[in-house]
Amino acid sequence: MNVIPRLWADIKWFNRACALITLVVFVSLVWVRSLKPNFVDDFAQYYNMGVVARVDAWGEMYPFPIAGSPHNPGATPDSTVSEDYQRVVDGRGKVDGARFIQSPPNALWCWPLAWMSFNASYVAWSVLMAICVWGASVQGARVYQIVSGRESRWAGVMVLVMCLSPLAYRSVRCAVMSPAVGWLLGVAVVGALAKKEAASGAIGVGLALCWGFLTKYASAVLVPVYLIRGKWRELFWACAFALATLAITVAIMGWGPFEVFITRIAPTLGRSHEYHSNEAIEAFLWRIMGVQALPKSIAIIFSAVRIAIGLMILAMIWRKRQAIRASAAVACGAMMALIGWMLLFSPMCWDHYVVYLFPLVGWLIWEAGQSRAALAVVAISMGLVWLPYTGIAQHVVREPLASHVMWGIIGMWAIGLKRLARGAA
Repeated sequence: MNVIPRLWADIKWFNRACALITLVVFVSLVWVRSLKPNFVDDFAQYYNMGVVARVDAWGEMYPFPIAGSPHNPGATPDSTVSEDYQRVVDGRGKVDGARFIQSPPNALWCWPLAWMSFNASYVAWSVLMAICVWGASVQGARVYQIVSGRESRWAGVMVLVMCLSPLAYRSVRCAVMSPAVGWLLGVAVVGALAKKEAASGAIGVGLALCWGFLTKYASAVLVPVYLIRGKWRELFWACAFALATLAITVAIMGWGPFEVFITRIAPTLGRSHEYHSNEAIEAFLWRIMGVQALPKSIAIIFSAVRIAIGLMILAMIWRKRQAIRASAAVACGAMMALIGWMLLFSPMCWDHYVVYLFPLVGWLIWEAGQSRAALAVVAISMGLVWLPYTGIAQHVVREPLASHVMWGIIGMWAIGLKRLARGAA
């Protein structure tokens, strides 16, 4: 009878209860929904890669880009596969969908998927990604407590609101690795904020940095903050894990897949896509201009702007290095500036990539309490990304409003740039 009043009185137990309830509800929802898979296009690449890995057909793991295609070879219309690859996946019951174009080490974790049926592996994958979303939400709550310097029930509420949002559900339903990358970034963000005397988890943080880079290259943008804050042990372990992973991968599959990736796949990864779920600025320009490639002059200007803004952010980080070392809020602003730049100026920023920002939501909530202007920007930005179904938006409004997720990311990015420019609160 007195459980609820006691939980409310004890902030730590209240937050733990919120986290536990969220975990049970969200994972249960995802598990029930995944029993009848109806959105398997992206997951097919991982399962088919697992089938290829199980028979050691490493030489057939990558597709062949179609000459003249403006897109990368990850989609079926933009690539072909070898006859040997076709025979291998057909023998297991081919699942049509996206094609594997990630770096060779990522093929290793696809291996266990092929030891299950497609439906069973899809359920296991969905549940695992749901746990990752929950982990990223918990990290966001931890960041709020670090930045504010106190325990707060807002941390528990944030876990509920983030994890039970349409954005969280979509990131899992797409059956891609965005939730895992979001959780890895969460570990890296918290690791960057941890004080040196409390940095006993340097090995775990290094592992998160390593795999955050090997999966989607995302954690690489946080390196400047780690350097400024003197996180040498974490960077050492990240490099050690990366070298070990590469050595193990070469030992298992040989150098051939790396050569194919470098020569055939990597040159295509700079291509954008006009599909409405791609919220990158380049894709937005494609859509409003009605093209599948920017005119050469505009492409040159866009590349120059992208590089110039990236260098400007690095210059700001160097100029505010003392504030970044001293203030968790300024460090979060720097990380938001870097991650936001990566998302907006990359060729691809699918709407479910916004889960990468979950670890910094706690800092955004703190920023919202600093001024009415910040509160308005944070509220509007979060509202714009809260319902990331851009396909629906395309039928309701036209560009530039249809790319509402992009505008939401820009708003949060602006908060990061402002904090970085101002320094400590």
